[in-house]
Amino acid sequence: MDNQGFISIDYLFSIFLILLIAIGILYFSESALNSAENIEKTTSYRLFLDNIADEINQVNSNGANFSKVISLPYKIQGHSYVLSLSEDSLTLDIDDRKASTNIFPIKLENNLDVDLYGGNSYLIKKEDESTISVKRWFI
Repeated sequence: MDNQGFISIDYLFSIFLILLIAIGILYFSESALNSAENIEKTTSYRLFLDNIADEINQVNSNGANFSKVISLPYKIQGHSYVLSLSEDSLTLDIDDRKASTNIFPIKLENNLDVDLYGGNSYLIKKEDESTISVKRWFI
């Protein structure tokens, strides 16, 4: 009998099994890479948010007429963002995600929440022992 050109079922099963394992490995490696990228973004956003909250807490902790200018980057990792400052929290809205951190309770001027936009600078000033004002700062 001539065996040229004949592929055994064992050979086909082996190729199928190798392809199945390779596809599984590629799927899990892609998932791991996406997870690592997601963790990197989340960590970067959290560090940025905590740094701004620390700056606001520093102004709040000091006496009357203490002020500080905060310059916000235009974008974070290529994404536009908005920071919302309320009396007890700072919220970051970026890339269809929201993150929030607590700050020392403050009394904002006019009792209104303040939105801070990327690419701008803001003067954060403790007006008296209890009130903090946030104004856009032009350099």
